[in-house]
Amino acid sequence: RFSFIGFFISCETEEALGPELQFFGGEYIVSDVTVDPGAEMKFSWLATKGDANLKSFTITRDGITLSGYPDENIAKDNYSAQVTLVAPLNEGAYLYVFTVTDNGGLSKSVSFTITVKKTGEPIDTWTQTLGSHQSSTGSSFASTNGQVYNISEAKANSALIDFMYFYGAANLATLASPDSDEVTSVFFSADSPATWTTRNATKFAKTTVTASEFDAIEDDLLIVEKAASATGKIVNELAVNNVIAFITDANKTGGSKMGLIKIAAIEIG
Repeated sequence: RFSFIGFFISCETEEALGPELQFFGGEYIVSDVTVDPGAEMKFSWLATKGDANLKSFTITRDGITLSGYPDENIAKDNYSAQVTLVAPLNEGAYLYVFTVTDNGGLSKSVSFTITVKKTGEPIDTWTQTLGSHQSSTGSSFASTNGQVYNISEAKANSALIDFMYFYGAANLATLASPDSDEVTSVFFSADSPATWTTRNATKFAKTTVTASEFDAIEDDLLIVEKAASATGKIVNELAVNNVIAFITDANKTGGSKMGLIKIAAIEIG
C-alpha cells in the first residue's frame, strides 16, 4: 500500500512596485498645449520611489534625449525639480517625454504633445466708402482712426492721411499714396496734396488673398505676411473682391502699420 499527502505551494511572486511621477500646474505645463515658436515652456515635477531607489531622470523630444539628460544625480527617495525649455522655431507637433527610472529597472513616463504654431496680434477693422476726386464723398482715408476726409479736411489733417481713392481714365479704380505723382495730377484744387504739410508715403501691393480668406481673418498673421510685398505708390485697375496689402509711412507717430483692404464694390460715375 502506498499513501501520500500532497502539498501545493504557489510559486507566484509579488510584483515589484515602480516609481511614480506627477506634474504640478500654476505657471507650469501639465497637459498638451499650443505655444508660439521659441516660447518658454516651464515644467515642475515630483518623482517618488517604489520598492527601489530612484536612479535617473530623462527628457526626450520626439525620441531624442535633450542635452543634459539623463540626469543621474538625483535624490533617491523623492526627486522634485523644475525645468524651462525653449519651444522649437518651426511649426509642428512635438512629443516631450519625461521618464524617471529606478535601480530595479522600472520606470514611469509622462508625455506632453507641444504644438508650435504662430499666433497673431489683435487687429482693428473698418468698413468705409471712398468717393473719387469729383465725388461729394471724401476720397482720403486715415487708418489710425478709420475716418474718411474730403479734400479740404484731408489737407487740415494731412499727417493722418494714408491713402486716397480716385477713378481715372487710364488707371481706372485706384488707391494712391498721398506722396504719389498721380494724386497731384488728379486732385488739383487749392487743397491739392501738393499743398499739404505732410504727404505720407504709403506702399501698396495686390495680393492673392481671396475674399473668403479676408473675411476669415482674426489676427495679424496674414496681414504681416502679405504686406511685406507692398512697395508701390499706387495700385490700380482694382476689381471687386481684390485684396490689397499696404504699409503706412514709417515716419508717422507710432511707426508704420500694415493692413489689408478688400474691395467690396466699385461704382463708376
